[in-house]
Amino acid sequence: MTRQLLQQSYLFYEAKKYSIRGKKLLSTLGKYYVADTGLRNIRLNKNYRDNLGHQIENIVFIELLRRGYNVDVGDYSGKEIDFVARKGNEIKYYQVTEHLPEGSTRETDNLRYIPDGYQKTVLSLSQFDEGTVDGIAVKYLIDWLLEEQIKR
Repeated sequence: MTRQLLQQSYLFYEAKKYSIRGKKLLSTLGKYYVADTGLRNIRLNKNYRDNLGHQIENIVFIELLRRGYNVDVGDYSGKEIDFVARKGNEIKYYQVTEHLPEGSTRETDNLRYIPDGYQKTVLSLSQFDEGTVDGIAVKYLIDWLLEEQIKR
């Protein structure tokens, strides 16, 4: 009941689990994101530096909602895709990271094996990661957040 009230008051948002292979929402628990990460930090008694990965993931989730997407957590063959953003017939996949670990393809592998032709993007908090890895765009998170403002 409390969870529903928090969602109805727009303090918490649920990202349901979405099967990319089956193209349907799954009945398993999704993830929750908060409108104000300060509330989360107070509740968990943490500061933002302790959990920077979760903080930036929360920011991307809220921004995708602001841009008009329905946002879910993706599942493809047991691998989690941070976000599946859907608007009409448009679908985009996003992975969010503080930085791409050198010599590791962990952040891109989850996206690389999805066989459809929809846009796949890794958003990194490190501007040194920008470019393309195995055909997947890697964008600097701050530029991605600002790009819609620049288009106006």
